[in-house]
Amino acid sequence: MLKQRLSVWLNQIPAVMAWNKKPQQISIYLSQIATAEVAQHRNHLLSLLDQGETSRLHQYQHLGDQQRFLGGRALSKLLAAQLFQLPFTQIHQIHIVRDQLGKPSIQLNQTNYPLSLSHNEHQVLVALSRQALSQDCKLGVDIEAHGIIPDLENLCATVCTAAESQDILSHPDPATRFIAYWSLKEALLKALGMGYRLDPLQFSLSLKQDRPCLISAPEGVPLNGWQFHLHTCTSDQHTQQLAIAFHSTHRSQLQIQQLPAAALLEHYLNETR
Repeated sequence: MLKQRLSVWLNQIPAVMAWNKKPQQISIYLSQIATAEVAQHRNHLLSLLDQGETSRLHQYQHLGDQQRFLGGRALSKLLAAQLFQLPFTQIHQIHIVRDQLGKPSIQLNQTNYPLSLSHNEHQVLVALSRQALSQDCKLGVDIEAHGIIPDLENLCATVCTAAESQDILSHPDPATRFIAYWSLKEALLKALGMGYRLDPLQFSLSLKQDRPCLISAPEGVPLNGWQFHLHTCTSDQHTQQLAIAFHSTHRSQLQIQQLPAAALLEHYLNETR
């Protein structure tokens, strides 16, 4: 019996030691650009696209879709150049690649860095990790515009669980509460790389004390190890909800840093004019 207890205790030592290690510091950089600003600087931003991206851009029939695609690609490369201190003359070395699930990442010097993009009618949002994270790490972001939501009760029934719907409809500001849940679910689905291939009703979140956490999920999706962040920002007379979902099997401390797109764009325009 004593040998059995000693064996169990020894087997637990690596796990205990790993847990007591300092958490890994992971920085996620956010930048967002208005679609109106993309339209204003369209010709300059087009030079940031490679031949394949330019071809894909012209496949979009609607101008708004073109602006959102261009804004996401251009801003991703400008942000990467800033983080990795790459001169704009070498920005062609930065590539945006996708895995088998369609999740994007920044590829530089044969190393991939987690990338997530989101957009709405007014803004394009980019999130990038400066660290080459292990495959078990997942990153997803979403940006949603605040506003009046018609037929909110029926919409809740479509994408929210009963508990989530109750929290939303009993909240003093139901529309804002719904946007919080919806943006978190969108970020979560992007982090998993499944998008609309998974039903949002299969996921249940809690915003108790405004601390988002995952309560239930489909089989195969881990419940532990998630970090969620919500940010509200106002720009161009529009209020935006930013949501971040990050998962790692290792202890990690997430640091969110925002880099204004205006400064990145101005720097690029000054060097290329």
